[in-house]
Amino acid sequence: MSEGSNISAQVQFVIKGRQLLLNCQYNALLPVSQVQWEKDGTVIARNHTVEINDSRVTIPHYNESQVQLVINATTPQDTGNYTCLVINNSGNL
Repeated sequence: MSEGSNISAQVQFVIKGRQLLLNCQYNALLPVSQVQWEKDGTVIARNHTVEINDSRVTIPHYNESQVQLVINATTPQDTGNYTCLVINNSGNL
């Protein structure tokens, strides 16, 4: 972890069949080279691209300071720990 990083955890509960919006905001001292969304330690999206085969999952917003992940029509299989990992050329933030 580099100096100036900001880590926060949030617990969210979602009703089955509803939309889940996860928002990750970051303030990097160096330019960000990659932002990953992970579910239970497995990468599910990088920057603006969803890497899993699930049409319910989208990245509606991505820029140099924020990324959002949306899961539409949630199911019990969407339960898990979601992490936003911000990476620059010096490593993880």
